[in-house]
Amino acid sequence: MSHRTLIRELVAEVRRLREEIDALDWQYQEIESHAHAAQRRAARMAESAAEQAREMEDRLRQAEWQEIDRRAAMRELEQAQRYDNEYAERRAMDKLKRLS
Repeated sequence: MSHRTLIRELVAEVRRLREEIDALDWQYQEIESHAHAAQRRAARMAESAAEQAREMEDRLRQAEWQEIDRRAAMRELEQAQRYDNEYAERRAMDKLKRLS
């Protein structure tokens, strides 16, 4: 094999390897881009889930307080009926209507 032929083969192999490296680099950049996008989506989803959890806790606390208020209004109504107090009975009924 002549030196020229050997040099041509080496140059061709170097070109082929460079093209392969460029293709692999492009694939790596695509994968890296998709990974970063997935991380951003995951962070947004985690933040959204945490916000939803906080909202649900707030709603639960609000419902608990409403139930406490409703029970207190029921006790007021029962007490007003027991003592035959029409004014207190109307007030308790109004409270119950507002809480419904």
